[in-house]
Amino acid sequence: ITVVGDLLSVDVTWSGLSAVPTAAHLHCCVDPGTNIGVAISFPSFPAVTGGTYLEDFDLLDPSVYTASFVNNFGGAMMATEALKLLAGLEAGRAYVNIHTSVFPGGEIRGNVVPEPSAHSLLAVALATTVACRRVRAG
Repeated sequence: ITVVGDLLSVDVTWSGLSAVPTAAHLHCCVDPGTNIGVAISFPSFPAVTGGTYLEDFDLLDPSVYTASFVNNFGGAMMATEALKLLAGLEAGRAYVNIHTSVFPGGEIRGNVVPEPSAHSLLAVALATTVACRRVRAG
């Protein structure tokens, strides 16, 4: 998972599933090893036991987020939801799950681990967003 501006890009590669995927999505924001609802569903995820999924998501598009994610964080504004998702990704509090009929709770779970250089990028993004919100509110 990479984020550039307001665009979240997903690049998932998997193999050896016991059955074809029934669902796949990004969960956020919880400590590793615990569960939370889906933040972003992966539409048109391939029904194959091994493959690649590539998709881009506009983080400012309300339809990207599940209702449960928006409700978990107050459902105020999509910019706020995007910041909460970015903060969760940056903190290593997100994971991708691929579900199958054999393992309906999830056959593959991969924690999203931020790159060390991402810390400074997140700080710049948060500062810019806060500055923009202050100007608009003022």
